[in-house]
Amino acid sequence: MELVQWVVGRFKIYQIIEIEAGDVIQESLPDATPEAIRQIEWLRPHYATDDGRLMAVVQSFLVCGDGLTLLVDTCVGNEKRRVDLTAWNNLQTDFLGTLRRAGC
Repeated sequence: MELVQWVVGRFKIYQIIEIEAGDVIQESLPDATPEAIRQIEWLRPHYATDDGRLMAVVQSFLVCGDGLTLLVDTCVGNEKRRVDLTAWNNLQTDFLGTLRRAGC
């Protein structure tokens, strides 16, 4: 997966994607049928596909500059038991590897 970054003043901000989560989120919302999603026009093209599938990621942001590094971590996490959400049960992602590729 491509490492996306932005430069804001003296700071670099890296997007650290843990997992793509559109399907899991849509499955968790019973009323989020493809038909219902297609009716919400502002969701396309950034948050939903034309065929009514939600697009989402679980992500963190790494902010680097002026000798400082800040991790804004909003991720799910590896190796956690989640019996009610099997798609995220005992995840094994390359989150730490992505942080290393960002220079952390």
